[in-house]
Amino acid sequence: MTAHVRRLLGFALVPATSFLASLVLLPVISARFGAPAWSAVALGQSAGAIASILIGLTWPFTGGNAVASSVPGARQRIFAQAIASQAVAFVIAGVAMTAVVLLIAPDQLLATVLFGFGVALNGFSASWYYAGIGRPGALVVNEGVVRLAGYVVALVCIVAGLGLLSYAVCTVVAGLVMLAANWRSIMRGSGIRLRPAMVAEGWRIARAEWFGTLSRVVLGLWTFGGTPLYAATGVRGLAAYSGAMSVQATASNGLNAINNAFIEWIGGAPAGARTRRITASLVFAVVVVLLVIAGFGIVGPYVISYMFSGRLHFTRIELLLIGGGIGAAFLLRATQILVLVPLGRESVVYRTTLVNAVVGLVAFVVAVRIWGFIGGLWAPVVVDLAFLAYYARMLVVGGGPHSSAADGASEV
Repeated sequence: MTAHVRRLLGFALVPATSFLASLVLLPVISARFGAPAWSAVALGQSAGAIASILIGLTWPFTGGNAVASSVPGARQRIFAQAIASQAVAFVIAGVAMTAVVLLIAPDQLLATVLFGFGVALNGFSASWYYAGIGRPGALVVNEGVVRLAGYVVALVCIVAGLGLLSYAVCTVVAGLVMLAANWRSIMRGSGIRLRPAMVAEGWRIARAEWFGTLSRVVLGLWTFGGTPLYAATGVRGLAAYSGAMSVQATASNGLNAINNAFIEWIGGAPAGARTRRITASLVFAVVVVLLVIAGFGIVGPYVISYMFSGRLHFTRIELLLIGGGIGAAFLLRATQILVLVPLGRESVVYRTTLVNAVVGLVAFVVAVRIWGFIGGLWAPVVVDLAFLAYYARMLVVGGGPHSSAADGASEV
């Protein structure tokens, strides 16, 4: 148990740096540049987050479990295949993201595009690999420390009067350094190099995983595309919605560390122990969700007032909906990656993820057009809860974690 707690804390340190950056940088940006600036940050980061999902392909879903169940000598090859295939996706995603941002961004075009690329580079994150081997130490250094250094430099630049663009440049540089550091740490001594033949192999992998990638990209539109979609509808309240999504994205990023901490614990479980570990991880996730919702209801007003320099306020109901959206999305992903994938049901995850995203996108646009800002908050909560109910019914009827597949040591 002590080792598991250390693993959880280790994976939590990386998103903690992003959380701390939001607590420091966002108030400075709000005070110095106002609503147009935080809207540009939120819009660029939302577009970049969608692009990062395309770049990640299906590796964040299946890579960790594949690494956890592989012999040490095969793990570096898996990572090299991932980077090669993701490099192909990066070119496609980068072009598409730039075109979309240039079409919908109201102002600060260059900064918005660069924020998008800075976040898109997170698609190369090796968090799934480190989750698969259960060792977050290198992840903390290569991603957490690098990102923190980028935020510190960005803060210095903004205070020195260099403007919002300097922050955007820092995010891109940090993303490139993160990629190089992960490659060096993981591939050291392997003798494997990215050659044209491996890039071709990467393209083959990308095409073979097209359906899983499609489902994740559509899910990305649903999960991270709220701000661009809201901007595209032309409904008033973009500054308030983009502010809410900035808070939601920061919290959601932090909660994902919990899922990463459980992947190796479940994927590497001995025969007969996987059932208990799946159940324990799901119970823990539910407790976390309840704490998040309660926290937003109690301290949310003070946090929002601080982060946006008193320029943005939400009602208690709106805060509970923001917290509910974070909790529902987290629990949905926990069920997918910690229950269904270890049970060998990736195809179920891909299919339901695609349907979830399509239904969610339609519901979101309709809700925003009819109810405006408040509709944009409650639509994700309702849709995610509906699919959680579907998963619960499927697991109960099909035997869930108690099926025989759960205990197979060779599963996924």
